[in-house]
Amino acid sequence: MPIGDWQFWIASLGALAALWLLARPLLGARGGDAGAPARRTTLTIGRTDGVSGEGSRARAPGPPPS
Repeated sequence: MPIGDWQFWIASLGALAALWLLARPLLGARGGDAGAPARRTTLTIGRTDGVSGEGSRARAPGPPPS
């Protein structure tokens, strides 16, 4: 190993930085809220524009009925 060569150290640092960038997504997140309980949300399935029932089909996009 050419320990006294500056190019060896630059290449080694570049390889370590690339390895760290590749391994970072695989490591777990150690943020401040990692132990916090998960938030629950309600899911809305269906129309959300306030129109409901069979009357909504009459207002489908397209030319008006003649």
